[in-house]
Amino acid sequence: KIDDLSLSEQLYCCVKKLGCNFSIYYDSMTGYENSHHYFNALSKQAHGNLLFLSSDDMVVKGDWFNVFVETRNKFKDNIYVINTRSDHWTLYPVVSKEWINVLGYLSPGLGSDTWLRDVASIIDRYISVDYRRFSIDHEHPLIAKGIAKRIRKVRKRLRKGMTAYSYKTAPLAANILREHLRLANEQVDEASRHLRTRYEDLRERVMRMRKAAS
Repeated sequence: KIDDLSLSEQLYCCVKKLGCNFSIYYDSMTGYENSHHYFNALSKQAHGNLLFLSSDDMVVKGDWFNVFVETRNKFKDNIYVINTRSDHWTLYPVVSKEWINVLGYLSPGLGSDTWLRDVASIIDRYISVDYRRFSIDHEHPLIAKGIAKRIRKVRKRLRKGMTAYSYKTAPLAANILREHLRLANEQVDEASRHLRTRYEDLRERVMRMRKAAS
């Protein structure tokens, strides 16, 4: 998903070399502040079982694909998030399609990686993998232009706001997922209808919190 049509041809040529199925979507949204809208839109278009949150300043090496695929069926319902880093950072998580199907979206706001970590941790579905088999390098091109100090200040301010937002909304989403897991395990006949009602109620609460925060 791109917000600059001038890049479409260049991007097409690069991705085509990979020999995989792909689609390119254009939207007028711009900047990091709209990243969750991109992720939500793309998660609805995606057909795969696992969605890897990535960006154009990442380089992934090693056996990452098989590492991620091997996590399938770790849980019978396949509702989980993969932590792709061995340190405390939460960048580039992988989320299952089943997770998104239950919630109806990938992230309700800015800081999708932090939010996914918080929700998955609450319901004990934030899993680790063998980090020795792959690596992820992440260096924003702006940092190379000598403005690293300003970038760090901006990110620190954004991260503080995102952490507070996640603290308020993550438990709501966790309740939806937890209720879904409980109902699925008990095989309740009216699970789908009951879950949808709870989901709509909780989603409205999240939206009201976002509006009040802005």
